[in-house]
Amino acid sequence: MSQRYKPELKKKIDRLHMGNKRKKFILIFFILICLQIIIGVVLFKEREAITAEKFKLIMQNRGFNVKSQLNSTQNNMKIYYVGEEKDIEYYVFYELPNTKESKKVFNSIKIFLKKRYKYSSKSYISIPRKYILKINSGTSDYFTIIRVKNTVVFFKGPYERKEYIKNLVKEIGY
Repeated sequence: MSQRYKPELKKKIDRLHMGNKRKKFILIFFILICLQIIIGVVLFKEREAITAEKFKLIMQNRGFNVKSQLNSTQNNMKIYYVGEEKDIEYYVFYELPNTKESKKVFNSIKIFLKKRYKYSSKSYISIPRKYILKINSGTSDYFTIIRVKNTVVFFKGPYERKEYIKNLVKEIGY
């Protein structure tokens, strides 16, 4: 081939081919970066908190006896609901004025439960994410505590009803 082209033309053609390879490399690199950003946004997207009214409606539709306490002064809570049902001993939903307050409530529940079940050789504490705590007490109790933005949800029930509790958590979107 070099016989057919003048040396200057050959250099231009070679630079053109190198430019195409470089462009392909840059395009592939850019696509990979975009994919990583999209995956990161999807995986680490913060969940949306549900309203207290929506939570109450879901629980009532499930047959729970819902008791409400509005404008509680304890921990600056705006609204919280407490309920009972035959399959779960109880649940508590807190709606707080801001995320800082919800972190305080979540951490105080977490500390209390960790202290209570720390010394039991049968207990198992799982913290899959910083805003979720699951405890199998080793006895018959199973706890799930979840914080999303300015809300905290706390479920306590028998270990046999663990899947039922998980389904409730999914139903409320947490």
